[in-house]
Amino acid sequence: MAFNALLSWLRLIQHLEAISPGTRQLTATLSQSSSQLTTLLVLFFVIWVGYGVAFTIAFGSRLAQYGSLPGSFVTMFQIMLGTFDYESLRKVNQVLAPLIFMSFVLLITFMMLNMIMAVVVQTYQTVFEELRGKEKAEVTGTKLMRHRAR
Repeated sequence: MAFNALLSWLRLIQHLEAISPGTRQLTATLSQSSSQLTTLLVLFFVIWVGYGVAFTIAFGSRLAQYGSLPGSFVTMFQIMLGTFDYESLRKVNQVLAPLIFMSFVLLITFMMLNMIMAVVVQTYQTVFEELRGKEKAEVTGTKLMRHRAR
């Protein structure tokens, strides 16, 4: 039921496109970048699972948060958010802790997330230019309300 409610709200975005050009930019950006984003997200998932397995094998026997693969995933998400205790990793294994931790931060946080953002920003700029040309000739709900207010 909660999923249906979410889908209903997402469906509302289609109707907002008739009123707001900004909503049209958002949906067009997401739809045009979907193929590139899908490729990057598959690559992100493969790397994510690999690091999850590495964290679980390296630290799971001594640290409860890495005791299972889902637990490692949650802790990896916390690493991405910056709410993480690195010292506990270092105490367990002084060699693997910096190697796995730093490579995870560099690869996932810096490279992969920035690549995803770059795809979205590049597509947004393209969509913005396309819609700017169409906007002058098109009548939207917002333009109609402004015209009536005069």
